[in-house]
Amino acid sequence: MIIDRDAFLGMAFSENGVYAENSEYYLRAILPSDRANYISIFKGKPEWKELFANLDLNTEERLWNTFNNPETLNVIIIRKQDDAFCGFCGLQQYAISKKPEISIEVVERYQNQGVGTAALRLLIQRFAAISDTREFISKVSCGNIASQRLMRRLGGRADGVTLFPGISEEVAQMMEERDYPLPENVEALAEEFRTTPRQLKSHVLVFRFSV
Repeated sequence: MIIDRDAFLGMAFSENGVYAENSEYYLRAILPSDRANYISIFKGKPEWKELFANLDLNTEERLWNTFNNPETLNVIIIRKQDDAFCGFCGLQQYAISKKPEISIEVVERYQNQGVGTAALRLLIQRFAAISDTREFISKVSCGNIASQRLMRRLGGRADGVTLFPGISEEVAQMMEERDYPLPENVEALAEEFRTTPRQLKSHVLVFRFSV
């Protein structure tokens, strides 16, 4: 199914930029002022430390440009009670893919509080209501245990691995050569997703599920 992007966006967002909401959270359009909060999510991850340290890679700019790609429907997760930036979620290739890719990152201090579950339900339900799409995939880093649990709660099934978004094969090789902590269950994850622990330094897990 091919979706008219402009028509979809015109229907999906309210005049004040809200995509969907419930009693606790709302999802809204990206603002330039979100950049620092967005980048801080990645700066807190050990696998990205070396990439940010190497200024020649221009990692911050590449991440922000990827986040603002018009082919991706990205929205900011805001908690209503204090207007807190809780993270973001989105659907990649949403206008042309039969199985749009879900992405989500929840700020660490808001994890394990139901934020991700609520946000993805809002994201998917709103999208399905407009497009009638029911099949999705999601990519999650091996160290993001909270998101892995979230995808499994949504019925996600292992479907291999792929490179971290926005990096080249050359950068992937650099990441795989770095020595940083991997999760205790990395061997089991590698087996489940048909890869190696080394490759999980530069690749993300792919989940596939239906709603």
